[in-house]
Amino acid sequence: DKTNYMLDHHHHHHHHNGKDGKGQQSLAPVVDSQSATSFSFMLDNLGSSFDPNAHRMTGHPRFCPHRARGHLLERFLSWYCQSRKHAEQEFLQHALGSLTEAIEWLVECWTQSSLSDDDEEDEEEDETMEDAEDKGSEDDKKEETKEENKGTEAIQTTNDPPWVLASLLLTATSLFYYLLPITNGTNDTNEGGDDKGEEEEESEESQRRDMLVSCGIQLIHHPDVAVAREASNLLVLAFVYGPEEMAEDYAGAVFESTKMALDLVFNATEDSPKYHVPIEGFISTFANKSASYADAMLSLLLSSEQQEKWKVDGDRTKLLALYRLIPLIATVCSRAATGHLEKLLELLNKQQPGDPVALHIAAAVLACRNARFFDLPGDDSEKKVVDSFGNDLAVGWDHYLLARHAMVTGNFGIAKTLYQRLCLCQISEQSFLWFSMLEKMALSESLLAKSGAMGIPHSTTELRSALSLLYTSSSFLDSKRTTFAFQTSFINLRLEFLDMIVTIRQLACEMRLTNVGPKKNTRANLHLRNCMRHFDSLAAKYLTLYRQYGLFVDQQSRSSIRTLHALSRFLANAVRQTFSQVVPEVADAAKRQKRMTIKGVESHPLSLLMAKMDDAVVKDITASVDAKVRAAAIIGIIDHLLRAPCPFPRDFFSTKTIPRSSMCLSGDPDSDHTDSDYLFDEELEVPLGSLVTFNTSGSIPAEILKRSNLPFFVVVLWHTITPCSQVDEPGKETEGNEQPKVAAIKKPIQMATTADLSPNGSFFVKVQCPLFQAGRYRIHTRLGCRDVRGGEWELPLEESNRSISVRIRFKD
Repeated sequence: DKTNYMLDHHHHHHHHNGKDGKGQQSLAPVVDSQSATSFSFMLDNLGSSFDPNAHRMTGHPRFCPHRARGHLLERFLSWYCQSRKHAEQEFLQHALGSLTEAIEWLVECWTQSSLSDDDEEDEEEDETMEDAEDKGSEDDKKEETKEENKGTEAIQTTNDPPWVLASLLLTATSLFYYLLPITNGTNDTNEGGDDKGEEEEESEESQRRDMLVSCGIQLIHHPDVAVAREASNLLVLAFVYGPEEMAEDYAGAVFESTKMALDLVFNATEDSPKYHVPIEGFISTFANKSASYADAMLSLLLSSEQQEKWKVDGDRTKLLALYRLIPLIATVCSRAATGHLEKLLELLNKQQPGDPVALHIAAAVLACRNARFFDLPGDDSEKKVVDSFGNDLAVGWDHYLLARHAMVTGNFGIAKTLYQRLCLCQISEQSFLWFSMLEKMALSESLLAKSGAMGIPHSTTELRSALSLLYTSSSFLDSKRTTFAFQTSFINLRLEFLDMIVTIRQLACEMRLTNVGPKKNTRANLHLRNCMRHFDSLAAKYLTLYRQYGLFVDQQSRSSIRTLHALSRFLANAVRQTFSQVVPEVADAAKRQKRMTIKGVESHPLSLLMAKMDDAVVKDITASVDAKVRAAAIIGIIDHLLRAPCPFPRDFFSTKTIPRSSMCLSGDPDSDHTDSDYLFDEELEVPLGSLVTFNTSGSIPAEILKRSNLPFFVVVLWHTITPCSQVDEPGKETEGNEQPKVAAIKKPIQMATTADLSPNGSFFVKVQCPLFQAGRYRIHTRLGCRDVRGGEWELPLEESNRSISVRIRFKD
């Protein structure tokens, strides 16, 4: 029993209680940081519901056996389960029970020891006040105290250091990757069933998970920083993968525990205090899940009474740590922040230009933009944010941070103004090109937000200028360390989208004038059919972008790409509904879109707007509706969607090159059909009726494993078998100059295989595929991985042997 072995041996070793080191922050490559402002929430946590690698306890100068056991236990659990959809349920139930019992016992010991310490303090105070009483009453008290001690002898205590509890929480955190999908699947299959045993088992698992969550809520105000951090990481995964109503059920308890945790941080007394809230990630995640919690937290943080209690007014370090939490909450729950907008603007006006506190408050004000669909005319909050920095160009780094935050939150007008100021600074040519490109991007989106479809001509011009500046800037960079591949793909897809919008809008305007759709066999009808296919193709391209870069970008960037993918699908469906009388392909299109559907972010203004339009307009657009009305509806839909803020990925500002993996395809030397002197680049000959067998091997660099935002232990190989030519049967007469015939298999064959990833990053798998027709084929392979959540991602490959030629010949 490996799990119990690891748990039982946590109690016999020396402990070193160090503090966790913070992870490195990826800054823009073209700007040198000149500011000491603590503003990493814009760099690492902006819009991210959770950080899957935050639970790794690193940065300790000395070896700790408890921390080492926690890492070993977590590694064993992850390598054994590998992926959420392929984990063994019996093992998970056993691990869940063992970890829950151990954590519950340690939490109970800590709780009782804390209560006993409080009682001792109260007794000491009472004894001091009653020293003047007679000795007879003192003797009576001693006897009563002895009787009380007899009753408290059963109190559970432990000498284990806090790192034992932190290590167990670390392991339980990774367990939540695999537990929740199994529970959900069990609920679906047992719905309406009569198997009492399965219902009892499911109830027991649910109770264990609830116990872990309850323990985690208590531990986020633990005095040891490591325990509080690991407890918050456990709760992050528990609430992210839990039911939607789960957050509201625990909102009250979480708020009280968070308040106690903040009291510990801000009331700490040290010679050189460095105030840092270890549960920031959990506060951000839970605020995203519960609007009531987000509103209560903002009220608490902005309360002058609470600030006076924490004594933050006279301590700039405390003040920065406090106001750091406000934009974290406002970014993930902008609707709650909107209710405190007046208070935020009032605080912003009191700050001096360039004050680091003003930076946090301004970020919270900018986050309120995502609480509404469109820009409000006459809104002066934009001017107040810009004026809060004055005209001092010496704080250029703060300008850059705020401009980046403005782009992510949809405040493109503010971003444009700040980038214009940065271009006036004394900077290098490389930095000037980068800032100019970002200014063009911000200007392009601000034109669409203000003018809708009328701003498309100027917007596309600015986008093409930004793309040109990006190509120019790439000539100044080291291609081995920096790349603009993601930025170039993102801009090109945005240009394709706007070009298709122009074409569809022109066709809709023509139908509104003539009250008749494009007639068959006309150029307009051909354009319409191509546009419908292109929207499907555009959605597929966003999905490809998501799979190629999703493993290396943060949650907010992945959410932005998913939302743009959903926008393409929504417009494809709306256009088909509008022109269904002309091109009756709605049923087949619905099937195609269902196969490649991924959901966007429901809380983003664009997603909310699409949901409202689909429910109120699109579903009622049928062929029975007058053509003019349908045309006016699609024109209105397009204009309103363009005015909504475009989701902008935060990793657009990251230009670090993704390392490439190596892979090689070769014939299987153990196969009877492979010659002993076979070379890698030779064609593989296999007789008809036999399986085509080849080996796929390679390695994934350690840098990829470090940079991936989601851990993975399974390699996925996608094989595409393309027919090249057909082989004639022996004895069949053919003309001397006759060209080889194309094989009857016209469509490529798709298949996938998986392989376990070794600890050093290498993999090997033997692939067998049946080909039942003689001919020549080309097998091309793409490399990917499957993370612990079950998501599949594509990995970049070196220019190596990614394909192999196969000739299926007739038997002699």
